[in-house]
Amino acid sequence: MKILTWSIALLMLCGCNQAQPAQPAQAKTKSYPNGLTAPEVFSLRTKCAEMVDKQEPLLGAVGKALTSQVWSHYNPDTNRCYAEVMVTKNFNFDYKEHPVPDNYRTTSISDAQTKNLMVLASQQQGRVSYGSDFTNQAGSNVTYEQALARISELMQEDAQ
Repeated sequence: MKILTWSIALLMLCGCNQAQPAQPAQAKTKSYPNGLTAPEVFSLRTKCAEMVDKQEPLLGAVGKALTSQVWSHYNPDTNRCYAEVMVTKNFNFDYKEHPVPDNYRTTSISDAQTKNLMVLASQQQGRVSYGSDFTNQAGSNVTYEQALARISELMQEDAQ
């Protein structure tokens, strides 16, 4: 009888702990430093690209001797839309009257919302390469390499 009593008591104790229903898995959404979600960042990147596309004829305007490329980037850390413009020599142009150095390259980044120039990096054969960083509180004169590094930093995609 003792064994039966102990068995019933043990079953009652074990039976009181009911299994909890499984919680539905929550979708993991990347959160950005400013509290934006991945879908919000995607939407803002799309709007940024559209804004830069509309400005491309003005941003990438160069003469026949040069060619340009324009890229957009929404940076969720700064909550800004940037436009990068790279201008190089147009090798399909006849340079008899207006020669352009083969290594001519100017890269700049602007705030696409305010249209303010932020960073400029310029190099030309036979001339000193230079840079200007207008986001730098210490002064705008920087080296070409420093300006390119700052452009790369501002245009950096966040890790997904």
